[in-house]
Amino acid sequence: MNLGAKIFLAFFIFTAGLLGSALYFTNQQSESHEIQRITKDLGVAQIRFQATLESQQKRVMHLVHAISLDQKFRSFLQQIKDNFYSFSEELAQDSGGEIVFMVDETSKLRGVYPSDEKTHQWFEKNKNSFSLTRALDQGVEYSHILPLQDELFSIVYIPLKESLSDDYGVGVLGVLTRIDDNWLNATIGLMMKTTRIHAALFSGNNQVAGNVPEGLSKIALENMGTTQGETRVFLFSEERHLARQGMFEEGNLSARYLLTSNLDAALEPFMALQKKILAMGLLVLAIGLVFAVIFANRIVRPLRDLVAGTREVLLGNYDFRIACKSRDEVGKLSNAFNQMMEGLREKEHIRESFGKYLNPKIVSEIIENPDKLKLGGTRQVQTVLFSDIANFTSFSETMSPDELVQLLNKYLGAMTEELTSREGILDKYIGDAVMAFWGPPFTKGNHAILACQTALQMQKRLELLRAQWVEEGLPEVHARIGLATGEMIVGNIGSETARDYTCLGDRVNYGSRLEGLNKFYGTKILIDENTLSLAKDQIVARELDWVQVKGRKEGSPIYELMGLKDDLTEETKKAEDQETLIKKYSLALSKYREGDFEEARRKFTGILNDHPNDPPSEVMRQRCLEYIENPPAHWTGIHEMKDK
Repeated sequence: MNLGAKIFLAFFIFTAGLLGSALYFTNQQSESHEIQRITKDLGVAQIRFQATLESQQKRVMHLVHAISLDQKFRSFLQQIKDNFYSFSEELAQDSGGEIVFMVDETSKLRGVYPSDEKTHQWFEKNKNSFSLTRALDQGVEYSHILPLQDELFSIVYIPLKESLSDDYGVGVLGVLTRIDDNWLNATIGLMMKTTRIHAALFSGNNQVAGNVPEGLSKIALENMGTTQGETRVFLFSEERHLARQGMFEEGNLSARYLLTSNLDAALEPFMALQKKILAMGLLVLAIGLVFAVIFANRIVRPLRDLVAGTREVLLGNYDFRIACKSRDEVGKLSNAFNQMMEGLREKEHIRESFGKYLNPKIVSEIIENPDKLKLGGTRQVQTVLFSDIANFTSFSETMSPDELVQLLNKYLGAMTEELTSREGILDKYIGDAVMAFWGPPFTKGNHAILACQTALQMQKRLELLRAQWVEEGLPEVHARIGLATGEMIVGNIGSETARDYTCLGDRVNYGSRLEGLNKFYGTKILIDENTLSLAKDQIVARELDWVQVKGRKEGSPIYELMGLKDDLTEETKKAEDQETLIKKYSLALSKYREGDFEEARRKFTGILNDHPNDPPSEVMRQRCLEYIENPPAHWTGIHEMKDK
């Protein structure tokens, strides 16, 4: 794909992305706004509905109360006549009630309107559902919504008293208004039309009034559960709806109502507007693409000169320069190209100068950070490894130079593979010896653990090579390894004519001493306490002794690296034997440090009986024998090494 096509594609992606983002955020904002508006409208509708219902009930209550105070009605109460019909008919006409009844203090029906047999039977069947006690015993007039036989009624209770000062009633006058579609339209019909809010009233789960489809109300009730005063979103017929539930009495699901609104229908005007925006955006995009093609060609043409210059670079001509003919963006690009050539020439110089570095990681690090070309170093905590072939001088004398070089190359090649495969940095070969280190910025993980893993794997690799070489008639090759961790000076060290990227310091020297201590204790890998501290969760090691190596004023503990904990989990018997050996050796060592050389000798001898191939125990047993015959004058528990 050429540059012109890329510019065209970039313009298309940018413009299309901008248009899509605008439509997306507009849709999100519109939807959020509509949800907030509908939620607010549902809340207002609920408040207005409750207020209208209370107002209606109060109007009926005041009307019935006023009629109950009428002189003719008072006279009727005193005579307890059965001509209730005329009063009840008047109450029904004035209040809009469908059923009017009157009971005495025993809750016996004294009159009902309409006065037909069907109404009498209906009342007798449902009278236990009426709340008459409060009006009779307390003389309180009140109202509420009553669910009856899958119907809802608004009912007003007026206590009938012999005297206005009485606190109880001698009867109750009740006015029932059936709640149906006509009642709902009269109550909030206008509001439902102007706000697109739908309402439904329920007796239990039966919808008795409203303009909400039965399927929608069923799903809405399932989503609302027992909550009230909370707006929720649900899906019906692949359209989103918002609903709000109310209960006429707190926690009473037998008489409740539902207010809903169609969110997707409310968003239709916004969707129509978005379609218009999309059409206009596509038109602008098409026009823009035409101009993009024109301007892309004008931009690409001058850049072809730069392509010719890059061909020279591919041929290795880093001295090539592009003449800057203008001050616009193309001219700036030409200057940038020339600066790039300077950088390439400098990096090539670095590669030529530092091709002698053994590890590619060091070369890459210096190329990324040319300042490290300067002589100098920094202090860093690292782990250093020293490895040396045991008795190399003696068996090298028995081999021809070609055989020796061939064996040594195989050995060093195998050891280097193990080092580099675990992020190790090969510092140098010193004859048959190997020096390597782990630490930032080359090592990303725990450098002490990586170094321990490498040392163990080097011994395993050498074991395989040794078996092969013995079959070929070559000498047995054994190696000693020492690991030390601590602060070291790391950097570019040397002179202007010869330099090396290496590490040095006391811990480096101590690592070399640990490698040499192996021959005194008959071990293969020794580590210091810093390495143990960083790697103890994953390695198995035992403390061998406290040693003051030559050249140091103080003693320090040394440890034999025996294996990895993960490797031993699969070999239960080997792990148990090793754990037993470590415990026994620790007990013997503690007696040795206490100066009880006889007891220490017995314990070391016991170890050798169970583990005859444990050279450190034999070394310590011989030392105990020496101290038994020639007790030390000032015993500190630290063994001073006379040789390196």
